[in-house]
Amino acid sequence: MPTPPSKAVGALITTLNDENSDVRCIAAWAIGRHADRNAVEPLIVALNDQITEVRCAAARALGQLADNRALPALQQLVEYDQSETIEGVKVSQVAAEVMERIKSHKQNTT
Repeated sequence: MPTPPSKAVGALITTLNDENSDVRCIAAWAIGRHADRNAVEPLIVALNDQITEVRCAAARALGQLADNRALPALQQLVEYDQSETIEGVKVSQVAAEVMERIKSHKQNTT
């Protein structure tokens, strides 16, 4: 049976649904820093956020977690999301880089 997320990560997961997109971005970033794999599924859901910056933050956090469960959803971003952040970063590019990181992590741990 998987262990439940820590209280901090549980609160951050809840915060991924905050009405403020800046708060959602920070929550995704913080989840990535905690490296709690209980957050993979909520972060995958956040890849569908209406705000481009939130999708990028969720993708980067998934890269920190390096969990293969994220690969299909990230592939969808690579193929279909050409949105750019206000800094001009394409979501598809971030997703592609994260996919490579996850695949590389898998190769280095086997």
